[in-house]
Amino acid sequence: AYLVMGTQMTEEQLSTWMKGETKRKPELKVLIRCDEEAKHLHLANVMSICRHVGVPKANIAVRTERR
Repeated sequence: AYLVMGTQMTEEQLSTWMKGETKRKPELKVLIRCDEEAKHLHLANVMSICRHVGVPKANIAVRTERR
C-alpha cells in the first residue's frame, strides 16, 4: 500500500488519484519519500505511474540515518 497525504491507497487508487490531480494541476510536482525499508519495486511503480499519467516532475527523497 502507498500513503498519500495521510491516506493509504492501493496502486490502482494511487493511479486514479494522480490522474485526477494532473488534470486539475497540469504542473503537478510529486515528491516520493522512502525509508531504508522501502522496496525498490514500490518506488519504481510510483515512478511508472507518474510517467503514465503525465506528471511533469517527480523527485525522490530517502530518509537516512544521521551519523
